[in-house]
Amino acid sequence: MSAHNVPEQPNDPAALPLFSAGPAAPTARSLAGPTPSTAPAAPPAGPTPPPPAPHPPAPRQSEPAHVDPAGDQPVESTPADVDWTVVAQLQRRAVERFTQASGQAGRTPSRDLHENEIRTYAEQEIEDYSSREVLEGRDALPYDQRVALSQGVLDSIFGLGRIQQLIDQPLVENIDIEGYDMVWLTFADGRIERGPVIAESDDQLIEMVQQIARTMGPREKDFSQRTPKLRMALPDGSRLAAEAWICHRPSISIRVHRHLDTDLDNMQDLGSIDAGLNAFLAAAVRAGKSIVVSGLAGSGKTTLIRSILNALHPMVRLATMESMYELGLHHDTVRHPRIWAAEAVAAGEGDGSGGGMSLTDLVETSLQKNTDRLIIGEVVGSEVLAMLQAMQGGQGSVSTIHAKSGVDTISRMVTLITSHMANISDRDATRLVAQHVDLIVHIGVIDESELEGGRKHRFVDEVIALDVSNDLNPIEIEPLWAPGPDGRAVPTGKRPPWLTDLRRRGFDPKWLTEGYSTWDRPLDLIIPNDEEGAA
Repeated sequence: MSAHNVPEQPNDPAALPLFSAGPAAPTARSLAGPTPSTAPAAPPAGPTPPPPAPHPPAPRQSEPAHVDPAGDQPVESTPADVDWTVVAQLQRRAVERFTQASGQAGRTPSRDLHENEIRTYAEQEIEDYSSREVLEGRDALPYDQRVALSQGVLDSIFGLGRIQQLIDQPLVENIDIEGYDMVWLTFADGRIERGPVIAESDDQLIEMVQQIARTMGPREKDFSQRTPKLRMALPDGSRLAAEAWICHRPSISIRVHRHLDTDLDNMQDLGSIDAGLNAFLAAAVRAGKSIVVSGLAGSGKTTLIRSILNALHPMVRLATMESMYELGLHHDTVRHPRIWAAEAVAAGEGDGSGGGMSLTDLVETSLQKNTDRLIIGEVVGSEVLAMLQAMQGGQGSVSTIHAKSGVDTISRMVTLITSHMANISDRDATRLVAQHVDLIVHIGVIDESELEGGRKHRFVDEVIALDVSNDLNPIEIEPLWAPGPDGRAVPTGKRPPWLTDLRRRGFDPKWLTEGYSTWDRPLDLIIPNDEEGAA
């Protein structure tokens, strides 16, 4: 039995930038899961899980909330340990040494091949700089400043430069940069703080992004007036979106995926699902059901589908296909040793050669890779066509989409289908959704971060089963879980048409009993929902 005294679930990884860190990676054998047992007749009893890790105290104000009272002064979120003007000088000289040593003017150093070499040149330049400081009557650089300068040089040449200090902030979820001196950090508990200046000018900020585009991905990307929009995954799994020349100032948005090692049990501990949902979602993905996880931006959709996919046996061969790497399952070779992960390539990307691979191209390729499950990841536009193709060609698929509710998720998919398929009606698009999507899981958010002592609460609030209808309506919608008094999902008593498939994966139908809520602890809202208060 698991720590919650419910039918045993496998350990699965996921990554929530909104929640706390997950457990250490388990072995492949443990990930396969034990022989399922049945659910208890009464709500499971067990110890209350520990509360989420405390967040740093946030300033609470009645007007501009979470912003420095001065309004126009950035909050220095990190100590100013590095003089970036000095770093820029050291970087230039270290690269000059590298170029002279290699005998190739303009050669770009590679982290894989040249990091140690560049580090040596940087340390030599730092030693020379410290000596000049002493000769001019100032103190020699202490060890910690030398280390900070060396790391700053390496970050500037191989990494994110001054942006790295923002990503390294604990609990940062989103970084929004509108020009070199307008930096905003959003934290997991809802705080918004102004960050430090990260360049000397907008032109230098663009150069930083161009450096990132050239060196930080699996292949070189272009960021220029010809290609003014950049989308890419960073090595730590964060997602970067940048634009310039089409907006009033260079703009960068980074979504930080802080934790990549978590599972459905972890999601239960953190309060995003309860024991019944834990059992149901694990059985559904094992039974090959196609699942769409929906919610607003930042609700934890990607993390939940990581958790769901990690409920699979390690020997299940996954193909993950994304517009840019975000799921990160291919980095976990214990849980997914047989994965085939691919990223779409825009025509002419990087070298202007004109070649490219769309998501639909990747789906076609994946069908020749002996894969069991085809996963598309995030669906925001034309990806919906690849999602439908994957659901047709594999034994179950999982994707995410932005939507406000379970029913709105259907509308959103229909809109995308009619926008990207010629001569298809809303009715036919709705029937396509009914034919290929088995399950919609919606994540709700209650944001009390602007209230004294409040925070964001994120949890599954709806689970809907879909089927093709024989009536005039092309789709049949069966709500399996619906929002309860506090907004969290509670079973409705309805059953999906493929319940037998779940039972064969160890699921006990008692979890579907109407009102059978198994949330581990009350939702600590500052202001309860009106329905809850009236109950």
